[in-house]
Amino acid sequence: MFLLEQGGRSLARMESLGDPPHDVVLVHPRCEADVEPVHAAQRLVDAGVRRAREGGCARVGLVLEDRLPNTAAFVAAAATAWGFDFDADKVLVRAQSDALRLDRLTAAPPDAAFVPHDPDLVAVFQRVLASS
Repeated sequence: MFLLEQGGRSLARMESLGDPPHDVVLVHPRCEADVEPVHAAQRLVDAGVRRAREGGCARVGLVLEDRLPNTAAFVAAAATAWGFDFDADKVLVRAQSDALRLDRLTAAPPDAAFVPHDPDLVAVFQRVLASS
């Protein structure tokens, strides 16, 4: 987690996924309402890229989520000032809850079981995401 603070007050934050020397992905910066978002986000992104490079990362990615504030400004800055080239625009899941047809779902098979933190399912999702 990268934090931008001033006088003990949190102004902005950004999460990162991965650990150098492996690939690192920086995740949508979030700023307090009274903070200029692009300037604050740039400082967070610069810190994230610097730490990844110092750790030996060859690739640093950036995920910007359209459901979060300031996306358009961040996309514009990322493509110009921040040095990122976007190679994908993905929507993993999006639906309005009233559009879901939950009444049409069939019952789970009698032998179905919920397994929290299922390592096999995690492996499947990792393969799918890596190939998408």
